[in-house]
Amino acid sequence: MRLIRLWFPLPGELGAFAAVDAGRVFYNADPAEADGWHIGTGGGLWVSFLKRQATLSAALLEGEDRIGAYLRTGMMF
Repeated sequence: MRLIRLWFPLPGELGAFAAVDAGRVFYNADPAEADGWHIGTGGGLWVSFLKRQATLSAALLEGEDRIGAYLRTGMMF
């Protein structure tokens, strides 16, 4: 039993990606927190039309203190 069938007659590509980021903050006024690493994780989707330079990507990334939503054009690499 088929639930859904999708067909898009548009040229292009569709993909997904995962992201992990780690960083350290150096702040002289608060040395107790200065030696900690901060990690963020998330992922998103990208779609390109006709060529890779015309790419649109959307991502959702979660860090220690907030969640960020990002919308970009062009490939990241």
